[in-house]
Amino acid sequence: MMFRSNVENQSHNAGSLPVSPEARSPRTCIVIPFKDPSLAKERLSEFLTSEQRRELALTLFDSTLASLSPFIGRADLLVVTNSPMIGLRAETAGAHALVESKSRGETAAIEEATRWSIARGYERQVVIPGDMARLDPADISALLDFRLAPPSVVLSPAVGDDGTNAIMTSPPDALPFRFGKASFPEYLLRAAELGVQARVLRLKSLVLDIDTPEDLRHFMKDQLGSPAQRLLMSWGIEELVTA
Repeated sequence: MMFRSNVENQSHNAGSLPVSPEARSPRTCIVIPFKDPSLAKERLSEFLTSEQRRELALTLFDSTLASLSPFIGRADLLVVTNSPMIGLRAETAGAHALVESKSRGETAAIEEATRWSIARGYERQVVIPGDMARLDPADISALLDFRLAPPSVVLSPAVGDDGTNAIMTSPPDALPFRFGKASFPEYLLRAAELGVQARVLRLKSLVLDIDTPEDLRHFMKDQLGSPAQRLLMSWGIEELVTA
């Protein structure tokens, strides 16, 4: 229904213990923020036209949904977007859609999605961007399997700018949200201030999204055979970014 309006564990708060593996799995919502693709990937304008950036964003979104859809049953999916077209695309893939009337930024979108999750009784929320380079199902499974007693947060950092590419909170509003550069150390700081258990889960496929020319260079070297890489190669981007 569309609504409008390898693994490394690092302890941050000493003495906090994971929930027993025999405990009931908490009811979980995976939130996937994705803005209007016509406005996406502006930092790649050096290499890509506006239409190419739109097509790349859609390809990454479809790949992200395809990677997460098999987990429906273990978790529900919610796409939060300012694009009705993306909302319909999400529903076709089996996700819920929360369509904003206007774009207010990623943090505001996640805050609205969090209110949606709480209103529907979800005990845990995972936020994963809709434009990840290539998600590994084993990494998603490892993230969902990792349980801490609430209030808690599990973080998977991005590469390069100390950002955060996945955050799992229990309850959904365990921490105030903040995205962008240096969000990862800030989350750890806020968790310590608020007494929220925090763990770091370094998951290889959650390290890279594609926002900058440097991301694009890493992607073209590492993500062999992915739909997005095949698309970029068909445009001759490989020669441009590796020159």
